[in-house]
Amino acid sequence: MTVAGSNPRRKLSSLSFAALFVTPLLSSPWPVSVEEDCLLKYANCVDAASDLPGFWRRSGEGILCYLDLMSCLHRRLV
Repeated sequence: MTVAGSNPRRKLSSLSFAALFVTPLLSSPWPVSVEEDCLLKYANCVDAASDLPGFWRRSGEGILCYLDLMSCLHRRLV
């Protein structure tokens, strides 16, 4: 009787694949002012959105928070 287990080669290839994409992000960090300003605004926005009643209102406001974050990062980095 054999028991199917996880393939160690598959885990290793998944890990190296993930590292391939994460490494460039870590090697060139954003300026601190960008992180503090944009991410702090995003966190406050999501916190306020989470207090809203109803799934659709919370979800809609969360999407708007995300779009504001992307816009802020785009303005700061370009």
